[in-house]
Amino acid sequence: MYMERQFRKRMQSSKSTEVEPKESDETKLIEGTKRRELKWHMCRLCLACKLTCIGWVILAYYVCVEKWFCKELENPRLSEFQSELDHLKEELRMKDDTLKREQLHLEQRIEEERVARQTAEARFEMEKTEKEKALTRLSAYAGEKLRLNNPGLADLSDENRPNKLAEKFSELYDNDWTDALESLADTNQTEESQTQELLHMLQDIYDCCLEFAERQRTRFILDITKPSTLKDEPLDTDVPGRILSKVIDLQKQTASDAIADIRNYVLAKKENFTNNTSMQKYLDRCTEYCWIMAIQDPPMMLDFSPAQNEEFDKEIFRCYTRNGENVEFVVWPAVFLYKDGPLVTKGVLQPIAK
Repeated sequence: MYMERQFRKRMQSSKSTEVEPKESDETKLIEGTKRRELKWHMCRLCLACKLTCIGWVILAYYVCVEKWFCKELENPRLSEFQSELDHLKEELRMKDDTLKREQLHLEQRIEEERVARQTAEARFEMEKTEKEKALTRLSAYAGEKLRLNNPGLADLSDENRPNKLAEKFSELYDNDWTDALESLADTNQTEESQTQELLHMLQDIYDCCLEFAERQRTRFILDITKPSTLKDEPLDTDVPGRILSKVIDLQKQTASDAIADIRNYVLAKKENFTNNTSMQKYLDRCTEYCWIMAIQDPPMMLDFSPAQNEEFDKEIFRCYTRNGENVEFVVWPAVFLYKDGPLVTKGVLQPIAK
């Protein structure tokens, strides 16, 4: 259409410029124009046909290619590949299941081993505790057996072991004995009489403690070995060491109760010192230390000798206020670990003036 319009424009322009043709020429011109228009229409129709043919060709090509591709998909080799792929997938799934089962099995084994380890640790701790208890009992038994009738072997955990007890006994002489002696200054007694009175009080308390401790020990042993016995009687057989050690430990554990009873017994016999605080404190300390000495195994010994005018051993006694060779009177007893045993603390005596 565009070309037709251009052609008409050129025709009009040529008509305007050229000389008006003749009638025959106009007829020819019109026919030529119609022929050209017809030709143009045929060209357009041919072009449309060509385009339509190309479309059909493309469509036919696409259909053929699709059919060929579908046939290729149906190729037996491709099916083999697909089968192999399916097989690999199945193997992978089976391996995955196997790994999961193995993992579950391993987790179960780990849990079982953890439980077994905890059980073993608990058993080990229990056996360790039992072993420690057995060793403790064995050590205690061996210690008791070793300490029994062996005063040279002291229990360092005991605050009232012989060496410590001897130190306390020396402090009693340095402090409470001195205060008690000063409290007797208004009694119009001589110094010798005052020191002898204090010494005799100590000796009476010591003898009572020895007697009461032996009686108590005998009662304990009879109650343990002969519970049918209703009265005190001397022991006619040797006491097993395991029983004797327990009885001695029981005496030490109940010492405070026994001391309180003996203190009341002593004060009841010394009513004249009821209002003398220093004397009461002295008697209390004497009672406490003498009882603890009496329940040792064997009992500690207080040596109140030598006698008057007797020559004394300066390795056992020291002089009071003057020097000399013979005894005038004893002021404070010497302390031995046991009878005929080693000296623990020196005593004090007043020698006769030279």
